[in-house]
Amino acid sequence: MKNKWKRPKHFITKTGVEVRSGYEQRVLDNLTDRGYEYEYEPFRIPWSSTVRSGRCTACKSKSVVKARTYTPDVLIEGRCVVEIKGFLKATDRTILKGVVESAGGERPLTHILFQRNNWITTKKVKRCTDWARSVGLISAVGEEIPDAWIS
Repeated sequence: MKNKWKRPKHFITKTGVEVRSGYEQRVLDNLTDRGYEYEYEPFRIPWSSTVRSGRCTACKSKSVVKARTYTPDVLIEGRCVVEIKGFLKATDRTILKGVVESAGGERPLTHILFQRNNWITTKKVKRCTDWARSVGLISAVGEEIPDAWIS
């Protein structure tokens, strides 16, 4: 007998786009209802991360980086790139910070939408939106992307 409480592995938006979470589905359906066009996971952003205890075999340098790519969640109206996060884990923070820092002057990722403004520190010092501000990302909380981001 199948477990009737098991969550589906994929979610489909009103426009037929397969997304990774129910939260992404609700946010994108909200964009559709408001008349905005969007592309889901439209491109990849190149970035680099440092390799701990790495050493270059050619020059013996300890400064070694790994080339990586990051795929943002949505491009709205061809101009606003938004990452949609239901829960911001420590690994997500490391990756997003690396993407922002690697971009330099050209910042393809500038907005992040959180499902909830949870505490990210055990002593309740910093919330998700505080962290986003500290790395230079514009953030909001909820299931609706603000119109100000798009226009």
